[in-house]
Amino acid sequence: MEKLLKRPEKLRGAPERRSKDKYCRFHREHGHNTSDCWELKRQIEDLIQDGYFKKFVGKPGTSSAEKKEERKRSRTPPRRTDRPAVINTIFGGPSGGQSGHKRKELARAARREVCIIREQGPTCPITFDGADLEEVHLPHNDALMIALLIDHVVVRRVLVNGGASANILSLPTYLALGWTRSQLRRSPTPLVGFSGESVIPEGCIDLPVTLGQNQTRITQMAEFVVVDGRSVYNAIFGRPIIHSFRAIPSTLHQVLKYPTPNGVGTVRGEQAASRECYAAALKGPSVCALETLRDGTLEFEANLPRKEFAAPTEELELVPLLSPEKQLNT
Repeated sequence: MEKLLKRPEKLRGAPERRSKDKYCRFHREHGHNTSDCWELKRQIEDLIQDGYFKKFVGKPGTSSAEKKEERKRSRTPPRRTDRPAVINTIFGGPSGGQSGHKRKELARAARREVCIIREQGPTCPITFDGADLEEVHLPHNDALMIALLIDHVVVRRVLVNGGASANILSLPTYLALGWTRSQLRRSPTPLVGFSGESVIPEGCIDLPVTLGQNQTRITQMAEFVVVDGRSVYNAIFGRPIIHSFRAIPSTLHQVLKYPTPNGVGTVRGEQAASRECYAAALKGPSVCALETLRDGTLEFEANLPRKEFAAPTEELELVPLLSPEKQLNT
């Protein structure tokens, strides 16, 4: 304690005029008591501000629970400064494997030596420049949201999200496409969000996805994870589709580009709709549910074949059998 305190200056004034009944152990002189020494109090306050005497000092109105939590934090080792912290993004879905063994094997494979294997497929330089910004409202921080063909239906409000490890289709959109829950494949792998919350999907299904128009129009099969949740988006265009099409999205330029045998294909983002989705999402889950499939977000494309479902070939007639309560359609 004595090493922390600085030796005080001598008291001013004539010593014979000071009170002999009062003695300061800090100044080692008569004139005032130690408990009334302003210089001692000032130096102790400076030490407290520098972090000394924490266990002797409590904040006004601090409860026992808060004190316990503060002690717990004080025991936490300081963050290491020799390496950066890492925060992972959204993950899950079938792309990483349906079992723990397969997911571990996938992680180990990334640490092996890379052998260069050139895959067959369209390759051409993809660039972004000022011309791509001509129709974009600047400045902006909008997400890239596009419209594309899923199962020969124009589906709007599709979020392009390179941070998602799965292609996601909302259950209302899936049902609106004409499919049923019974046609889904089981998907035991949950989807895990940023804060650790998990969602068990309804299932998976493979559907054709089409990008572009005319000569740069290409179609590929894509696996979608169907989720029964409230969202302003009809679907999420995740890494599996992005990599399958070899596409490169740019949120700044509000465009998705991909290579084709006939050159670079382009899908423009719907910036106004992206802002509408952002505003709707901030209003809460109930608004999200109402906004998901509003008029115009699904458009059946003309002159394209779609999956045929069983339907009556003629008008049905109700025939009573045994009793009026039990009737069958024939």
